[in-house]
Amino acid sequence: MLQDALVGLRHPLSWHRIAVVTSHDWISNVAQQASALIPGEVKAFK
Repeated sequence: MLQDALVGLRHPLSWHRIAVVTSHDWISNVAQQASALIPGEVKAFK
């Protein structure tokens, strides 16, 4: 997870859509909150 996040930080404007797949509600909530800081669309899936 950390390595994926670091790739995203190195290329912040390269992503148009991001999907987060998790069974943990807290990760889904963090992804939705972080979407305000990330250009593009962020969706979380169970």
